[in-house]
Amino acid sequence: MVDLTSVDVSGTEVLQVTTGQGSRITFGLDRLDDQLRRWRLVNDYGKKIGQAIRTLDLSITNNDPVVWLEVGAGSPVAPKPLKLNKKKHV
Repeated sequence: MVDLTSVDVSGTEVLQVTTGQGSRITFGLDRLDDQLRRWRLVNDYGKKIGQAIRTLDLSITNNDPVVWLEVGAGSPVAPKPLKLNKKKHV
């Protein structure tokens, strides 16, 4: 269903997967079958609402934190840092 572009196994507690669609999925090292099932459910829900997964953390057992990306929106633009205009009093 998705193309995997990278799998990062450098973490001691998690496994991070990047897909060709730009999603980053974090897995815990146990109960992989359950986590893959939850990924499928979240992915199917995203298709239903017209969104794609940007990030999803499946390593947390009681919650699936997800950040959505509108389908067709491309990569989100990072906000520019706020520049404060400091005027010196003379």
